[in-house]
Amino acid sequence: MSDYKSIKAAIKTKLEAISGIDKVYGWEKGQIEGYPAAVISGFELVDTWIDTRTDEYEITFKMRIYQEMEKEGKGPEVAESILDNLVNSIIDAFRNDRTLGDSVVGCWVSAGSGWTDRELKMRILEINIKVKDVYDLS
Repeated sequence: MSDYKSIKAAIKTKLEAISGIDKVYGWEKGQIEGYPAAVISGFELVDTWIDTRTDEYEITFKMRIYQEMEKEGKGPEVAESILDNLVNSIIDAFRNDRTLGDSVVGCWVSAGSGWTDRELKMRILEINIKVKDVYDLS
């Protein structure tokens, strides 16, 4: 069983290894430097009692991949294309390592996209990484 911090670190390392992502932040950052940038922006944890000796928990890590549309004059179409090209790379990276290097029992990805106006207008790819692990209470 791995703890929250080591699982988060494994996810960050996995994102850093994906070609096409310029920066990866383990927290919600104000001004982003380098695009596209991945930001781990939160999590949800559900702990389930299995029996007197075992707990199972699921942690869903919430991430956003940001691509600016104005600073470099890329515009919405190019920004969307950059994120579209990253989707399969991100999904494949986690699909090809379902246990995050044996740190969890399983790992699943869900994704969606949108638009936001931060310091610049940006396209965003929202990624959820759900991990499941079992904790022996004995």
